[in-house]
Amino acid sequence: MPLGERKKWINFFDDVKGLIFVVNLAGYNSVMWEDRGKNQMDDSLELFREISNLPNFQKIPMYLFFNKKDIFEEQLKKQPLQKTYPEYTGNNMSDALDFLTAQFHAQMRNEKKELRVAPMAARVKRYVAASS
Repeated sequence: MPLGERKKWINFFDDVKGLIFVVNLAGYNSVMWEDRGKNQMDDSLELFREISNLPNFQKIPMYLFFNKKDIFEEQLKKQPLQKTYPEYTGNNMSDALDFLTAQFHAQMRNEKKELRVAPMAARVKRYVAASS
């Protein structure tokens, strides 16, 4: 979706109680289908920065759902996170999730604002049932 289109929807939000942002963890090593030159995770980070810093959303809770955790874990065995993010120094799933959480939190101008993060796999029943 072009950036101009993304900005149009903000005018439709009124009395928001919380914001849920869902990220495809498995996209860390993939490009956008609409822009082959852009990494999916980088696009998610940019969009999160734009949304989390909008004045309309400064006082509401933010929830970050890392989806496709199961696929991400398998991909990490084949293509380490360091290939996409050379600054990453971890070596396991927990380190990778902590690193990505820190990347998203760093996008928020208000460093004191809480960001609630939940890694999940929507196709795994225990994750979906636990969040309902």
